[in-house]
Amino acid sequence: MLRWCEFAVAGLLTLLVLFSHIRFCQSAGPLWRDEVCSFHVATIPTLKRGWDLLAFENQPVVHYLVLRGWCALGFGATDLGLRVLGLIISFLLVSALWISGWIFNRSAPLLPLALFALNKYTLRADSLRPHGLALVWITLAFAFIWQLTFQPRRTRTVILATTAAVLSVQTVFLNAFLLGAICAGSIAVLAVKKAWQTAAWIFGIGFIAALSLLPYVPMIIKAQQWNSIRAADHTVGYIARLFVWTLTTNNPIAGGVCLVLVAASLAAIVVLCLGRGGTGRAGETGGHFLFAAMASVSAIVWTIGFLWVLKFPMQDRYFLPPIAVMALSGGVLAAALRSWIVARLATLLASVSLAAAFCHSSFDYTKMRLTNCDVAAAAVAEIAEPNDAIILTRFAYGITFQRYYRGSVAWHGIPDISDYSLFRWDLVKDSMMQPDPMHEVLVRVEVALRSGHRVFLVGQWEPFPTAQPRPLAPAPLTRYGWKLESYLTNWREQVTYFIGQHARDGRDVPLPEKEQVSRAEKLSLYVASGWH
Repeated sequence: MLRWCEFAVAGLLTLLVLFSHIRFCQSAGPLWRDEVCSFHVATIPTLKRGWDLLAFENQPVVHYLVLRGWCALGFGATDLGLRVLGLIISFLLVSALWISGWIFNRSAPLLPLALFALNKYTLRADSLRPHGLALVWITLAFAFIWQLTFQPRRTRTVILATTAAVLSVQTVFLNAFLLGAICAGSIAVLAVKKAWQTAAWIFGIGFIAALSLLPYVPMIIKAQQWNSIRAADHTVGYIARLFVWTLTTNNPIAGGVCLVLVAASLAAIVVLCLGRGGTGRAGETGGHFLFAAMASVSAIVWTIGFLWVLKFPMQDRYFLPPIAVMALSGGVLAAALRSWIVARLATLLASVSLAAAFCHSSFDYTKMRLTNCDVAAAAVAEIAEPNDAIILTRFAYGITFQRYYRGSVAWHGIPDISDYSLFRWDLVKDSMMQPDPMHEVLVRVEVALRSGHRVFLVGQWEPFPTAQPRPLAPAPLTRYGWKLESYLTNWREQVTYFIGQHARDGRDVPLPEKEQVSRAEKLSLYVASGWH
């Protein structure tokens, strides 16, 4: 009866997860800027040129090859067709979770579904970015490496583990640290067992995956020429808090359940050590605890350390792989304690509680549109006339705007670079080294206003400054060094101050929106006219 209840709850959770992904696919709408970059790199005419562009994406090649194949089949002609690929990947991820549960102990993946799959941020695995596919591979790599650790070694399992390991690191670089954490957990268990031959196999799998990254070394070195402008000085504590925020979605119930699960796991370890010793079945259960603890702790510590060294702006999707490892480790522990009825009931209760905590926020998240740039582009194209000026308050908005704008009036970004097909950090860095990169943009604004035409401001901005901002000296000659955000803010304020001081009339143009829009690319439209 208990087994039936576990599979029934897991089945309901699976249906809820699949429903959420289907709804998200329907609501996400047009591609936002990161997805447009993926599409451009994947569909570039030559593979050689696509490989060169990976330096701007800071990602390996597998996702782009999959996307290229999808488009070659004719499914990339529309945004909906591209969204369907993300939906398929999310279905593969759920399938991978079930495969892992079956491998562990022919059990239902209750904790992986509740703690990981129902987390609203996992819905972003559907996005046209590498992270969804990377989660599929790291889930399978975890399951197969666990199988090699605790079950008789089979050639088929070795091949599957190696394939999943290589594909995981070839999809997202961050997975290299997660794979290292999983291998560390396995080798720790095998070292206790003195199973050195199997430990050598595990080490070999990790070594082969690491070797597969060698072709990216020149690309990584090249990217260092411009990655420094994106550096953000995050502390380890700040990154850790963001990890907890993503894990629990800032829900106190979810946070409490996670704390209880950790405390219960520690208590179980004490009971095993004091009550049964380290031999027989108890010793085997202790091995599962060691594997899970080593993999989880290493995954969290190495991820936070890598992000601290990397200094990229934080994104919630960076934390999804370690959360997946934590959830799978919970599945390992639940499978190891299946002979304890109390432990199974506690796992079932914890899964239901997590599902209840995540359900509402996940459902709200499924109604979110990822961008309204297409709406803003359509509104500008409809009302802009020749000799008007269209200014995007941030160059990154131009990536999406270029895909959906159908007007004839020229537009310009801040700064105005020559290529908006993807994140051209090298061109932005060149603008930072110019003495007055806003001069031409300000001249275009002035000419439009003086001649009786209008200026359209598209993007996000703070209230127009009342004091004239002083232009920054070329980088890195200021106290800001290579901090891009400081320059972007100064450039935007130069433009908005100029418009606020010299335009006679100005008004916000309401955009027709029915859905909630992601804050990352929720744009506004402002039109100014006249001169004084």
